[in-house]
Amino acid sequence: MLESFSELETDALTELVNVSVSKAAVTLSKMVQGGVALTVPKVHVVPRASAAAALTARPDDQLVAVGEEFHGSFSGAAVMVFPVSNSLELVRAVLPHMADLDEIIEMEQEALSEIGNILINSCLSTLANMLHQRITTSLPRVIYGAALEILTYGGTVESDQVMVFHVDFTMKERGIKGFILIVMSVSSLMALRQSVAAMIAPYAGQA
Repeated sequence: MLESFSELETDALTELVNVSVSKAAVTLSKMVQGGVALTVPKVHVVPRASAAAALTARPDDQLVAVGEEFHGSFSGAAVMVFPVSNSLELVRAVLPHMADLDEIIEMEQEALSEIGNILINSCLSTLANMLHQRITTSLPRVIYGAALEILTYGGTVESDQVMVFHVDFTMKERGIKGFILIVMSVSSLMALRQSVAAMIAPYAGQA
């Protein structure tokens, strides 16, 4: 649980996620040739149903997500999520040479999968490198559904209590809003804590 983290560990964990997602946002900005604004990461350990309710004002809202499972010293799932209504606009932003709507619709899943794969791997590889850990990722999968379906993606996170890193992103020029989630079980949280503690150990005495 987060209460078992020291203040320094919690701050370090939040900053690690912030740096990781920021690098992914730079990648996304280059892909869409426009600015991407981020919020400060929020880290929560909550019941799965509560996490789902926090994703959208209306739990039945239809979302589209690109998710990848990851495994290593800590495991979980990383998911890029946005409203279904934004999906075609995101594809259009990344593939501006495609003017025909039928073409864009035909390419939607493939394009979303590729976008998600690039962003998620950028985020996870940065996080793993800073913690001096190695993780492997699954192939990306495009998921359509309500928030709870998104959070149960892949079956990787089986416990009722989950840790959620939540970062909102906005592309104002395109009217696209979404968020990036890293979802882990509580058991993986403790493994992650050990990695964070090892990383900050040389500086802990200076705090």
